[in-house]
Amino acid sequence: MGLGFTEYRERDALRENCTAAKLVADMVSTSYGPAGMYKILLRDDGDFNVTKNVEMLSKDVASVHPVVRLLVETGKSVKSSTGDGFISTIILAGQLIGRAWKLIQEGIHPEVISRGYHIASRMASQTISRYSIAISHRDRHVLDAVVKTLLNTKLSHSLSDKLAPMLVEALLGTAQNFGDGVRVDGELVVIEGRRGGSLSDTELIDGVVLHKRGVDRLMPRRIENARIALVYGGFSIERPDMFTKVVLSKTFGISDFYRARQEFFDDVVEPILKLGVNVVICGENIDEMLRRLLARHNVLFVRNVSKENMKVIANAVGAVQVLNPRELSEEKLGRCKLVEERILAALDRWIFFEGCPNERVKSILVRGPTDKVVEEVKRVLRDCLKTVEVLLNSKAAAVPGGGAIEIRTAETLRNWAYSLGGKEQYAVLAFAEALEQLPAQLAKNVGVDHLDVLAELRRMNLDGFFGLDGLRGVIVNPFDSGILDPAFVKKECIAAATEVASLVIRVDHTFIFPFKSVKKSPIPEPVKAVRRTSQILKNIRMRRT
Repeated sequence: MGLGFTEYRERDALRENCTAAKLVADMVSTSYGPAGMYKILLRDDGDFNVTKNVEMLSKDVASVHPVVRLLVETGKSVKSSTGDGFISTIILAGQLIGRAWKLIQEGIHPEVISRGYHIASRMASQTISRYSIAISHRDRHVLDAVVKTLLNTKLSHSLSDKLAPMLVEALLGTAQNFGDGVRVDGELVVIEGRRGGSLSDTELIDGVVLHKRGVDRLMPRRIENARIALVYGGFSIERPDMFTKVVLSKTFGISDFYRARQEFFDDVVEPILKLGVNVVICGENIDEMLRRLLARHNVLFVRNVSKENMKVIANAVGAVQVLNPRELSEEKLGRCKLVEERILAALDRWIFFEGCPNERVKSILVRGPTDKVVEEVKRVLRDCLKTVEVLLNSKAAAVPGGGAIEIRTAETLRNWAYSLGGKEQYAVLAFAEALEQLPAQLAKNVGVDHLDVLAELRRMNLDGFFGLDGLRGVIVNPFDSGILDPAFVKKECIAAATEVASLVIRVDHTFIFPFKSVKKSPIPEPVKAVRRTSQILKNIRMRRT
């Protein structure tokens, strides 16, 4: 047509979009469940990651096709609001789009399919709510089961057994009364980590840990009943510019110079000693003379602490951060029963703040053989922490896992679809089939025949709830085996997948505009700026003459 772009119409556009959706769903589906496969991401600079977190791949791998971007962004949206569900959302959306393509080929209009999908989504959400079990902060065994199920999909089974109770204990430690229940605050749980030791050495601390050390080896390593000052700076003399000159007109000027310098140090140290401060946390560096002076007075000084860490410490010990030592006062100091510097591995020193006034502040210190392993565990713990926080604060519920709730929901949709009139019935039936592909994928990844598993799950779930153990590949009772999933995550995944699938199948045209390359001038920008300035000055001179 000579319009300067490439056009894909109706079936061609839909076929291409469905193919792209299938490709991205197939890529992430192998990482679904406890037996999911790992991915290796190798970057140009030689750095790499080995992870089951396919969201990390989506951040580093540029998605070219718009449908791939839509599905990935939808998965990210679900995970950002719930802490989980990235893979489930993409798999379900891919299945819905693929089944919609088959219905369209049979002559059903995309709008009818979209309408049927939304009807099925609402019915699925109601079914999940009907079979949910309420959870409160007192149901410790249920919370442990939910967290363990979440961790099993991302970490090893043995590690989940250790970390699940630790994570629940840390989060429940932040609980405070709110109305007729409690509210927990995940921001009060600090997750730190460093390589050294094994993952089994991960521990929960009632307080704060800081990966720092005292600036002087003569400073105390253990301080009981600590009085803590948080100061941004003011402990060093700003270095002059390299071209600065100091001219002494008199011979005794050198003595005056050093006397003024000593007076500055005295002004800094005086409020600290006067208030009985024995721990100073500073956001900047400290002068050599001040460091030795504080060491002689048994004051522990920690330098170059980030603003985030200072905020956490201030919240734990009840201190007020000040700009310089002269602003310190009694009410701005923090207290702590014990501040101790400990060596956890070779040359790896940490400072522990224990017995803090704010007992709600907790820390999880992750240990591991490599930095990448530690970062992976920290990321998983943060995601699970967010999920359980939403679960408790929203008074949500749990559902049987291992595909049990998907099988029951699909059966409910299938029975209900036959009461519908019109072609929406086919869309609801396709929705039920798409839901069943989640437990089917779980079976594929664990190495058992997914058709046999689906048939057996359909039969056994007629009289109860049964799901697939994603580690052993056997059908079990989810309640007895402690395989429970957050209900709100399931609902969010279904709703998001339905929306993005309905959007994709209603696209009937794709316009691809060619990339317009901009020719780069061989003249550097600084040279252009100089030339423009010269021309402006030349014009001014011409006006004056």
